[in-house]
Amino acid sequence: LFIGTCLIRLKGANSDDPKGDEEYFSGRKRIFQSVIQGQFKEKVSVADVFTGHEFTRPLKNLPHPWVLKTATNFIGRVSPGANIVVHTEQPYVEALLSGSSQVIRGDMPGNEPNIACKNLVEDCSVLGGLFQNGNMPVARRKRILSNPARCRDYSFDCETVYTFEFYQNLFDASTYSLDLGFTKIGCSQVLNG
Repeated sequence: LFIGTCLIRLKGANSDDPKGDEEYFSGRKRIFQSVIQGQFKEKVSVADVFTGHEFTRPLKNLPHPWVLKTATNFIGRVSPGANIVVHTEQPYVEALLSGSSQVIRGDMPGNEPNIACKNLVEDCSVLGGLFQNGNMPVARRKRILSNPARCRDYSFDCETVYTFEFYQNLFDASTYSLDLGFTKIGCSQVLNG
């Protein structure tokens, strides 16, 4: 359904672009960035495109229920509409891509930004409707497009090059832990191999 390129940056990890990584992370709390850029091969409803994690084994050694509930509530605030299912044989965490991306932009082929640049700028005007003027605040876009009922009015077309940026400061790949501020959860023991 999609063809494109992905950039992943992990603060402090070996990199094929150490200077670019240093420039990107300098002065920011972020410790992870991913950028997906490309085109959809067919028209797709915004409500049908998700991002997240799927696991093929049940999770083990989950933290105390109140820690888990706090983490789940926090993730829900960061990514409204997130669907978090941890007590099953195949756990998953998913959210609508359009509601959880920190930056979304659509460009005509040849005009898309370099995904390795330090600052990607939002421009959802290609979606039309409420977004047609291209000046909607990111927080409002996230509220609208994290709601499955509201984002059904929008689609990703086949002509546009879309760029989606994600970044966060919670999961540290170097220690393989999730830092919730009040506690760190070691993820290797939870992920069951």
